Amino acid sequence: MSIFDYFSFTSVLSKPVIIATGLIAIYLMQTIAYLGIFKKAGEKPWKAFVPGINGYAQFKISWTGFAFIVYLLVFALQFIPQIFSANYPDLLDTQYAGYVSMGASVVLLIMQIVACIKLSRCFGHKLGWAIGLLLLTQVFMLAIGLGNSEYVGKNVLKKDKKPKTKEKKKKEKKTDEYDNQEEIEKSIENLEEMKEVKVSDGKE
Repeated sequence: MSIFDYFSFTSVLSKPVIIATGLIAIYLMQTIAYLGIFKKAGEKPWKAFVPGINGYAQFKISWTGFAFIVYLLVFALQFIPQIFSANYPDLLDTQYAGYVSMGASVVLLIMQIVACIKLSRCFGHKLGWAIGLLLLTQVFMLAIGLGNSEYVGKNVLKKDKKPKTKEKKKKEKKTDEYDNQEEIEKSIENLEEMKEVKVSDGKE
């Protein structure tokens, strides 16, 4: 094997290695981003490591879980008609299969845009962040997961609503208990007053 054959051979082998390395890097970035996002949104951290489940959890905290199922079905419609028409051309024409795949691609793009907008909004950000999530998904997801962004709930802007912390919830519970105690004491006082009135009426 000459030196030219060696370099051509290694270049062929390096392509799968480069692709695999890129996929692993994307997976690691996405997992780290999801860990931060799910921690802020109160989701279980193990979901960040499982492909598919992490997408479902993302849709759940920002949109709905059902929307993710629809997203997967539309994604499958990009390929199923083409495969079906290739194996059964008499049942489904190739041209119509192409139309279905094209329509599914358009719907999928619309759903991706909506998902980015909703994920941006549920962390208190606006359209600029949604565009960033659409174009530079991993980078902006890392910025949300590791940055100062706070989870504010589905379809809620940060200025409209802030998430309740554990301390706030405890304070609310204490105030509710205090209000209930006051109501009970007032009702007891009213009953005692009514008894005194009845006793005085009976004596008269």
